[in-house]
Amino acid sequence: MQPAGSRLSLRMSTNAREIPWRPSPAAPRVHLKDLGDSGDWSLLMMRYEAGASLPLGPGPLLLYVLEGELIRDGRRLWPGVADSVAPGAAAEGRSEIGCVFLALRRVEVTR
Repeated sequence: MQPAGSRLSLRMSTNAREIPWRPSPAAPRVHLKDLGDSGDWSLLMMRYEAGASLPLGPGPLLLYVLEGELIRDGRRLWPGVADSVAPGAAAEGRSEIGCVFLALRRVEVTR
């Protein structure tokens, strides 16, 4: 069952290996892959090169680390760790050694 207020698009399948990385317009050494959206949510794969930083948020935002180390607000997150950013909150994201992670974020939808 779909939560009230959410909209799901037609079933979509994405092969992340086929999508090229694109540079983030917001920060150097940060790259993105747009993996898709459901109308209310957007899924990004993000890659931080060593030494990169970029604010995360505003939330709600769900994070899942795939490779390397993501440092969020001073806490080190390793592969397999999931984390969240509360609605309306911002967070500092950076990596000393580089990392790849998934970011699922709520998209403001004009109805």
